Amino acid sequence: MADGTFKTAIDLQVGDILKTIDIPNSEIGTQNSSIEYVYSGLTYESLATNTTYSSNPVTFKRKVNRLSILVKLTFTDGTDWEDTIGSSYLVDIDGAIQFKPIVKLKEGNVVLLLNTSNEEIQFVRKTIVSVVENRAVFSGWMISVETAELFLTKTSTTNNESFVSIEHNSVYCPVGCLCSSVCPACPKGQPYCSGNVCGNAIC
Repeated sequence: MADGTFKTAIDLQVGDILKTIDIPNSEIGTQNSSIEYVYSGLTYESLATNTTYSSNPVTFKRKVNRLSILVKLTFTDGTDWEDTIGSSYLVDIDGAIQFKPIVKLKEGNVVLLLNTSNEEIQFVRKTIVSVVENRAVFSGWMISVETAELFLTKTSTTNNESFVSIEHNSVYCPVGCLCSSVCPACPKGQPYCSGNVCGNAIC
C-alpha cells in the first residue's frame, strides 16, 4: 500500500491507494508488445539511483479461478518465485533493463526485485538457475490501477527477508468489451482488447 503497509488481495478494495514506482528514462528503445520492451540507455546503476516511489488508486478487481500454465523460477540463492504465464518482470539481461514475459526468461537472466525492509528503493538481483512450467488451477486476482504504472507484489518472507516483484499494470475490461470498442477501464484511449483483457499498448 502507499502507506507502507500490506493488504492481501482479498482485502483490497477499489479506491485503495497502492504503492507504485516510476522508472527513470521511460523512453522505450525496443518494444515487441505492451509487456515486453527494453528501456533505451537505462543502466542498472541509473535504475537503482533514480527510481522513485509513486502511488495509484485501484480501479478494478476481479477473482480469477481457472486452469493456467504456471511458471516457477528458482534462483541461485535457493529461493523461488511462481506466477502465471502471462506475467511480465523487470530484468537485467546483459546490461539491458527490460520487461520480459516470465515464460521467455531462462537460466542466467537476472530478475530485479525490491527489498521491503525500509522505505528506500533497494533493488535485489536474483539470478535464475531454472525455469519450470506446470499446468495447475490458478486462484488469484485480476487487479488494475488508474495509471499505466508498475505496482508491487509481495512474496512470502524467507530468512527474515521479504521482497516484492515489480508487476506491469494491465487494464481489465468489463464484461462485454469488444476489440473494436473503447474500453471504459482505460483512462487514455482505445487499447486492444482480447478475452476481456486489454493489451494496454496505448494506455
